[in-house]
Formats: sequence, structure tokens, C-alpha cells
Amino acid sequence: AAGSTGKYSWGYNDASTPSATGLISGQSATITENDSAGQQMTATAAGTMTVVLDASSPSYSIAAANTTVTLGAFKFHATNEEINLKKVSLQLSNAATSTTGTASSSPNDLTQVTLWKGATQVGTAIFTGTNRNATSTLTSDFVIPKDGDAVLTIKGDLAVIGTSQAGTQGSMIEVDYDGEDSTGTQGTGVSSGTTISQTSTSDTNVSGVRMFRGYPTLARVTTGLPTSYGGGGTGIKLYRFSVKANNNDVGLFKFTFHIATSTTPQSPGSYSTTTLTNLKVYGYTA
Repeated sequence: AAGSTGKYSWGYNDASTPSATGLISGQSATITENDSAGQQMTATAAGTMTVVLDASSPSYSIAAANTTVTLGAFKFHATNEEINLKKVSLQLSNAATSTTGTASSSPNDLTQVTLWKGATQVGTAIFTGTNRNATSTLTSDFVIPKDGDAVLTIKGDLAVIGTSQAGTQGSMIEVDYDGEDSTGTQGTGVSSGTTISQTSTSDTNVSGVRMFRGYPTLARVTTGLPTSYGGGGTGIKLYRFSVKANNNDVGLFKFTFHIATSTTPQSPGSYSTTTLTNLKVYGYTA
């Protein structure tokens, strides 16, 4: 019967003592009966759905304003039947507190949030006004296989930072699945046809993205350096590195260098000592 729950088995009872007669011979047939309770089956009214942070969710990173970045990845698990996800409840974590010491996030830092299954966009969400919660209604099918998993990737369009613009320099943006919203994340059971709400009450905890109008990237440059430093001298090049401004011009305030000393044996039991003086840093445009 529809909606049945519990455990059931269909088997054969050898106390039934059936009789049979051959259609051609007209003789009574000998029947061998094998008593069996049958394989036990579990009946449920509908499947269940849980949500956790997926291992593919990105680690902490720095991103430029007015770009699209991946904010997290959530793993959905369906039990007993396939579930077609219909909506997801999201929250903007990292609200302002007196102890953060750094800029928190604001709904204004995100133009919109998009939801993806692989390379296919399946939904959008917008944090409006000061509301740090948003429910995304999916516009394409996102089917979670029976007793299997499906990963939903969350991407964010970062706002513009500048005069009279919405974005905030240094904002820490974290968009998580909201486990406290009991009916905000729901799907439809493919077999049962019923509405299935999530059963994961814990929020996810993404690593987050720190947003800046522009930021520098440093890289070591190995060309143009001597292959040996023996014999000493003046004006010797010790290290080279490049600085790239991402998205917008960056004004540099200072460089900090760590200088380590070591002794190199010239022969068994003999060491040389090198003294560095008058260290200078030179900057060149590419």
C-alpha cells in the first residue's frame, strides 16, 4: 500500500499442501515444497537527504573585486530513492563581531550567488538589503542518486570596490549551507513524489575568500643571478623576484626579507665566513 513503512518479507509456507494434476497424463504430481520466509525488505514513505561540506571545497584565498570566484562545494546524499533538489538555503557567515579584528562581510559584497552542477548552472541566489540568509530556487534539475552523492558548487560574483561602490576592501566572504533552516533546503522524491526536507542541522564551514580591489602576487625569478658567489665582491645580485598587481594598481608600502646565515666547509675541518653589508633593493619595471 502507498505510504507503507516497516519491514516486510514474502515467502512460501509449506503448510499450504497444494495439489496438482498433469494436463496430459491426468496423474497427480508430486510437489516438493521449500519453506522460506523470503528476503526481508524495508518500506519507507519517502527518502531522506543530508548535506555536508565536500572535500573539493576550496581553501582560503584572496580574490579581486568585480570577479567571479568559487566559494564552496556542498555534498548532498540521498537515501532510499533519487531526490531532485528544488531549493537550497544559504547564509552569509562571518558577521561583524567585536573580536574579529578584520573586516567582516556584508550582503552588499556579493552581486549574486550562482549554483552549479559541474559545468552547468542550476540556480541563483541573492542576498538583499541587510539579510544574511537567502534561499535559491533551482532552475534546472539537480538529481541526487539513490544511496549516492551529488556535489553542488557555489560561486559568487564579487561587487565593485571604489568610490560610491558597494564592495568593502578586505571583506571576508563565506557562504555556507544553512542547516538551521529546516524547510529551506528541499527536494522531490523521484519514486515517492513527496517533498523531502534536509535532515542535516549543522551548518557547513567554508574557508572563505578575502576580497580586495587589487592585490600583489610575488614570484621568484631565477634568471640573471650568478651561478657561484665564491671570491666575494661588491654589487653582487643575491635574489630576484617579480611583483604583479592583480585587477587594479597596487601601491606597495614595504618589503620584508628574512636573511639566514650558514657555514660552508671548504675542506675537512675548515670553514669560511661571509659578511654581508650594505644590502640594497632595486626596483625595475618590466
